[in-house]
Amino acid sequence: MARRRRGRRRKKKPINRYRFPYVLRKKRRGPKPIPKEKRKRPTNAFQKFSKKERIKIRKQRPNITVKQMATQLRLRWRRLSYTEQMNFMKRKRVRRVRRISE
Repeated sequence: MARRRRGRRRKKKPINRYRFPYVLRKKRRGPKPIPKEKRKRPTNAFQKFSKKERIKIRKQRPNITVKQMATQLRLRWRRLSYTEQMNFMKRKRVRRVRRISE
């Protein structure tokens, strides 16, 4: 007994040799430009901070889990003084103004 193959066999479409040779094909278009209203929001201050800190934590503890990483980032963010947090927030405002002016 021969084994049955799983799944369907697809039938090959016959080549249409009698098609008019000068049929215009549709041109492929590139990606559409994204309107300003639908652009992604800029990253906030904590995201910028965590992007930098993640690298430092990885060097100290390479086998850390994602949950532990998030906990460490949260604790480090809370330990920052108000002025250090404001530095990240000021950078965010500058980026936001730049984005709006574009």
